[in-house]
Amino acid sequence: MYHHLEGVLVEKCSSYCVLQVGGVGYWVWISEGTFTRLPGLGEKILMYVWLYVREDQLRLFGFLQKAERDFFEL
Repeated sequence: MYHHLEGVLVEKCSSYCVLQVGGVGYWVWISEGTFTRLPGLGEKILMYVWLYVREDQLRLFGFLQKAERDFFEL
């Protein structure tokens, strides 16, 4: 459903980050490896995403490289 998000990094911790895109903040789950490679707060970033849908939850997972996201889909 979503391919990527491009926006400003407004929050980050070891398990998630928040990207502000068009005035909307997206909570994106990330790995610790992705966390260590994130730019500083206030920086523009492009993140490839995968929307995980279950009956009781929606989760957006983020990756800095398309190949990482493609591997996650397997």
